[in-house]
Amino acid sequence: MNFLKAAKAAFLNVFYYKAALLVLLMPTLIAPLEQYSYRILYIAAAWGGVLCAYDLFTKKRFLKTRGMLWLLAFLVFFGISVLLNYKTAFTSNLASLVYTAVAILLLYPDHSSSDKQQALKEMTALMNIFIGMTAVFSAVSLFMFASLYENLFNYAGGDNPIGWYGNRLYGIYKNPCYMNSAIGIALIVTQFITQKAREKRIKKPLVAFYVITFVLNFCSMCLENARGAFLSLAFFAAILSFLFMFRVLRRKGTNAAVAAILSLLCGAAAAGLVIGAVYGIRPLLKFIPQLYALLTTGEKLNLDLDIERHVDASYGTLTGRPAIWKFGMQEFLKKPVFGYGPQSHTDKAVVDIGIQHFHNLPIQCLVSVGILGTLPLLVYFFRFLADLVTYHRKNLSGDDKTVFAMIALTAVFGMFILNSMSEVTVLYLTRFSMFLYWIFTGYMHILADNNKKTKDDLLAEKTASVLDSIFTRKKKNAQ
Repeated sequence: MNFLKAAKAAFLNVFYYKAALLVLLMPTLIAPLEQYSYRILYIAAAWGGVLCAYDLFTKKRFLKTRGMLWLLAFLVFFGISVLLNYKTAFTSNLASLVYTAVAILLLYPDHSSSDKQQALKEMTALMNIFIGMTAVFSAVSLFMFASLYENLFNYAGGDNPIGWYGNRLYGIYKNPCYMNSAIGIALIVTQFITQKAREKRIKKPLVAFYVITFVLNFCSMCLENARGAFLSLAFFAAILSFLFMFRVLRRKGTNAAVAAILSLLCGAAAAGLVIGAVYGIRPLLKFIPQLYALLTTGEKLNLDLDIERHVDASYGTLTGRPAIWKFGMQEFLKKPVFGYGPQSHTDKAVVDIGIQHFHNLPIQCLVSVGILGTLPLLVYFFRFLADLVTYHRKNLSGDDKTVFAMIALTAVFGMFILNSMSEVTVLYLTRFSMFLYWIFTGYMHILADNNKKTKDDLLAEKTASVLDSIFTRKKKNAQ
């Protein structure tokens, strides 16, 4: 009986679900395994559905989370769009709706407690899972580069590269644009800062692991050559440096305007340093295969390796994205109210590039769920930004150590949002980035909670109270 109780408690524990989901997502990143591993996620979706239902009939925490009414409105219109477009990719659209709902209704709300130290502890564990995954993936990918391994796997109707292919490191990732190496770098930095918030020292072996993983991820990211990842990591460094510098200057009594200007300069310098490091190190990495050959065969490899991506001139600097964005807006104007569903245009090609998505989150929203689904989502995002600004304005120069973690998480948030301007990072697509984004924004709400509720939050809590009374009455009647 004790075992069954423990198993039930673990099954209904949302933190364990988050950890298990991150592990189950790992195979979806590997090119040869993707077509099989997504089937495993059906288990995660079913488990998530049970947890969502359990929360609805017990504590209803999802209704007590900031901004949830807007997100619920978005999901309702998302569902309407899927039903209206049932003749087009219905199964894929429904799967996208289910995973998006799991992210918003299960990963985002505070399902454990409002204890900030508990939130930091959970974040630390989840970040370690992801960092460990990137360590393995980057190490294997760099080994493939060192040995100049390349291959093509044919599945899902096309050839999918693996290893070093087309002057670009795919490694074992299906797509180097997934930004996982860059996110791993950002989370290592966040991990150090979060430990300061917990006032806890990191053991030396763990520090060594983080340093080694940082180097592996940075080298892997440089060779993946995804400019969106470069810019996103630079933006992360800029926000991080700006907020820390502003905190230091304000605590010293510096005028707010002067502190803001100096902090902006510091942020710009940090972003420039990241970009400079990327393009400074890249030429040196081309010698790794020669060193590997020398160590393994004892012979010097005469190889003038080209590590630059060669993009067709017709695609332009943004590799065809402006044409895709233009096409997306044209499609949106044809069905502006409810849209087409997120998987509606995957068979289309623009400037000879097949579009699995529209490489821009706002345009993807307009095409997928129309103006009715996009508006509540925009309200939610802008309100979340306003909450962040308010939090930092009130707490940045204070003594609460939790602000260190909030600074780092704000930088991670900015990284995801910037990347979403050239990819579809935080919604619709079943990727690590979507689930990580909603997990971390949920923890940000816990850390920044000031117990102040707005009208829509109070309405959501009132709805939760009404549901509680209905369920309680039904239970009494049944007895």
